[in-house]
Amino acid sequence: DYYRQIVSILNKDSEKCHPDAFEPLLVVATELLNQGRYTEALKPCRVLFNTLQNPKISPKLQDQAFVQTIYERYVHCLRMVQSDTASIHDVTVQYRKSCISLFGSTATITIQATKTLAHICLESKQYESEAVQLYKTLLDTRSTDVEIDYDDIRATLDTMTVTDSAEVSQKEFSSM
Repeated sequence: DYYRQIVSILNKDSEKCHPDAFEPLLVVATELLNQGRYTEALKPCRVLFNTLQNPKISPKLQDQAFVQTIYERYVHCLRMVQSDTASIHDVTVQYRKSCISLFGSTATITIQATKTLAHICLESKQYESEAVQLYKTLLDTRSTDVEIDYDDIRATLDTMTVTDSAEVSQKEFSSM
C-alpha cells in the first residue's frame, strides 16, 4: 500500500511514469501480478509499458531483458483479462517500434519482437497480410547476434500461400 501511495501521488492519473515513481511502480505491478490480481495490475503494467517510450526515466530501460519482461507481463495481464487480439496486436506493434528505436532493427530483442508480432498477426485473418510483410522483413534481416530460422519462416509463408490459394479455389467453386 505504501508503494501504491507513492505511485498515486507522483503519477497522479498519468499514463506515463514519473521518474521517482518508477521503482515503486515496478513493485506494485509485480506484487499485483504475483497475486493474480490482473484487473488491478492492468494500469500499472500499462504505465510501465508506456514508459518504454521514455528510456531516460531509468537505466533499466536500456536492458533488453528488462524491456522484454515489461512487455511480456503487460501482454500476460491483457490475456488474463480476456483482451481481444486487436488490443494485443496494437500493444505488440508499439513494443516492436520501441525496440527498434531503443536497440536498432537487428538487435536480438527487435527480431524477437518481430517474430512475436508476426505470430500474433496469424491469430486473426485481418492481420494476415501484415504477418506476411513481417515474415518477409525477417527473411531480409541479417544478424550475427541472433539465429533466424529462415527455412521455418519460408515454410510458414508457403503454408499461408497454400491456405490462401485453397480459400480462393473454395470461393470460386462455391460461386459456380
